[in-house]
Amino acid sequence: MPRFFFHFHDGTSQTLDDTGVEFGSAEEAYLGAFGAARDMWPELIDARQDPMGCAFEIADAQGTALFQLPFAETLESCQMAPKKPVSSAEIQRGIDEVHRRVLAARTELRFGFDSARSSLAEAKRLLARLDVLTSPRPRKVTEQL
Repeated sequence: MPRFFFHFHDGTSQTLDDTGVEFGSAEEAYLGAFGAARDMWPELIDARQDPMGCAFEIADAQGTALFQLPFAETLESCQMAPKKPVSSAEIQRGIDEVHRRVLAARTELRFGFDSARSSLAEAKRLLARLDVLTSPRPRKVTEQL
């Protein structure tokens, strides 16, 4: 299997790959470099290095540069396709759905407040009852002569 070398360029310096990786073809090497570049993005950002200025130069075992892969290409592959225009009917359906959810949330919130008020009233009633039960009772003083 052929061996390919991913020489890393960061815009100011170059790090040569002296180990290489075996791939079945140059296309597979490109896909491997693409995956490695994509995986390196978080590491480069953590190191405060701009991945947009980085690239791999993929070379064969003889040292011949086959192609260059700018890391920016990996970012371009992540871009979403442009969204199709939304019709006014779809917008209205979305508004109606949000309105329905707001009404349901408001009803649920009111129920929650009513339940909290009821629980608070019950707690006050129980505390008052507890106060009556635990307060010292006046004793009857009987005079004996």
